[in-house]
Amino acid sequence: MSEQRVVIVGAGMGGLCSAIALAYQGFHVTVVEAADAPGGKVHSREVNGAQIDSGPTVFTMRWVFDALLRSVGTSIESEMRITPLQVLARHFWPDGSQLDLSADARESEAAIALWSSGDEARRFRDFCKPHGNFTPPSKAR
Repeated sequence: MSEQRVVIVGAGMGGLCSAIALAYQGFHVTVVEAADAPGGKVHSREVNGAQIDSGPTVFTMRWVFDALLRSVGTSIESEMRITPLQVLARHFWPDGSQLDLSADARESEAAIALWSSGDEARRFRDFCKPHGNFTPPSKAR
């Protein structure tokens, strides 16, 4: 392990992903978090006695996590248990309108087109395209 030390402030998705990549490169990584659990936006909370996942929409871009974990020699399937859901997020507005985002990007695109416009649906489609800008970390020497 490297003698170089890194402190990451925040155990949300960005902080945890950074910790994985830096530790793989050989840095000694310390993650500090103000909350009593890691996850940031991705967490669960109790509502009327039931545990409810909060913030799982971050996995609408699962390929980012697939690429990160593959780059450090593991996989999502090896590290966590994921229960797929068809509806990833249900958004409500005060006027009563609703938008569901689906595990199927084409279904989400169609829902966005109906809820907003074809232009917004195209923007969503472009947003979902892997941009190839993920550079896997290399091992520190």
